[in-house]
Amino acid sequence: MYICFLKQQGLPYVYFLRLSLTIIVLSIFSCLFWEEQPEKITRKAENPTFNSLLNRSLNLIEKDSIDEAIELLDSAKTENITKPSLGICYNTLGYCYDKKGDLHKALENYAEASHVFIEIDDSVGLAQTQINSASCYKILGIFDRAIMLAIFSEKYLGNDTNHFKELAIVYNLIGNIHTGNANFSLAQEYHNRSLKIRLDNGKSLGISIAPSINNLGNCYFEQNVLDSALVYFSQYKGLAENLGSQRKLARSFLNIAKVYLKQGKNQEAIDLLNKSEILYKELLYKSGELSVHLMKSTYYLKNNLTLAQDQALKALEMADFLELGREKLQALKILEEIMSQNKNFAKAYEYAQQHFKLKNELDGKEQLSKIYSYEIAAQLDQKNIELIDSKRRTDLSELKNKQSIHERNFFIVIGILTFLLALIMIYRYNDKKRFVEEYFASDSGVILKTGKKILFEDIHKVETQRNDIILFIDQNRTITEKGTTLKSFNTLLPKIQFGRLQHGIIINFSEVDQVLKTRIQFRGESINISKKYKDEFLDQWESFQEARRA
Repeated sequence: MYICFLKQQGLPYVYFLRLSLTIIVLSIFSCLFWEEQPEKITRKAENPTFNSLLNRSLNLIEKDSIDEAIELLDSAKTENITKPSLGICYNTLGYCYDKKGDLHKALENYAEASHVFIEIDDSVGLAQTQINSASCYKILGIFDRAIMLAIFSEKYLGNDTNHFKELAIVYNLIGNIHTGNANFSLAQEYHNRSLKIRLDNGKSLGISIAPSINNLGNCYFEQNVLDSALVYFSQYKGLAENLGSQRKLARSFLNIAKVYLKQGKNQEAIDLLNKSEILYKELLYKSGELSVHLMKSTYYLKNNLTLAQDQALKALEMADFLELGREKLQALKILEEIMSQNKNFAKAYEYAQQHFKLKNELDGKEQLSKIYSYEIAAQLDQKNIELIDSKRRTDLSELKNKQSIHERNFFIVIGILTFLLALIMIYRYNDKKRFVEEYFASDSGVILKTGKKILFEDIHKVETQRNDIILFIDQNRTITEKGTTLKSFNTLLPKIQFGRLQHGIIINFSEVDQVLKTRIQFRGESINISKKYKDEFLDQWESFQEARRA
């Protein structure tokens, strides 16, 4: 089919082969081992019986027996279990469907878990479920929702030392989201945050730094900075050996192999792939074996079609068994290419048809998943509002009852104390109200030390002057904020709107006339861009332009 088209266009057959091979190699490398197996959070319940059942289901998940784990957890839901156990049950079910690639069901169960955790006021359980949901939205390419849920999780967890492990996972997830969106500077920033938490708390909390190291390696690999990627992947291998984790060791072989293949160190890469395959077979970890077969078949396309076909057929069989659609799609594409190179056009056409049919099916499911995910998000947000509002009304009612009792008692004891208490309550209420008003007002502007609010849109430029900063305001006015550094003030400004141009200058992007390589045109004047802040400034400017176009 494709050959006939190329002949009509006057393109040589060899061109088709080279183009196809290039596309396949790039597509395989772009989807294999982007990150360590996404970290999902599950936890134990207080009920020993349910804990035993949960452990059984987690062991089944580890063995890729997902359907059995789902059946076990579904039966647990019908039992008379506590609310916390029910939330954990839904969260683990979401994890199961997540592993199967059924994001509909995954998000549905994560939503149910969130409802339960909100109802029982379990902020940690809610944070853990939001992290898992964010991972699904990342896969669907809905990065804004993924980032939002991850940030919510960070707030729910707070700074409690008992939850540093979860916080590290949050930062790792945000880093992977930014990697998926090709925003590598931010990706590295969050992976390094995760790494710092793991390093600071690893020994006391039993946190491994391996996921952060691996994902930093992948971040550099995606940028084609192969030497740095190899450094991190080698560190990951050392950690896997120290931890005694055969699965992590198998993954490290794959990661290093993909770097070697790009560097042209083919024999070293094949040796590592063979080691990885042996380990995965010993572990009965079929999805890992599948990844090895895909990578091998891609490599053998260049020099040994017989071996390439053997590996691709194994990958196809495993992908079919594990119900992994995207991996099956890759195997079919490779087999189509092999048959084309062997001039078995009838078989190539057959694989092309299967590939076309499956791709349309998967694309349709993915689109439905995206639509469905938005629906779930809307329902969840509404449910959250209803639950929070209901809880607020209950708390308010209880508070009013307590207040009335206290007031009556105080009036009996002495009227003066009641009067003083009323004054204190009024003061606290007004103070809290003022704080809330200022907090929400800061979303659109910044509150100065004087108490005056300045809208972001009115700030044209901020410059440092000794120990103070000067705000250049609309209509050529300036305001001096004493005892404030430019660095601390910069944290109050939205990065999408403001950028640091030099050590002592921050500018509003909406006032920029033109951005050149080394300078900008700003309100009729030319200002140089500092080398130190150039990369970050240009990235922020590009994000601002994209937001403006949207």
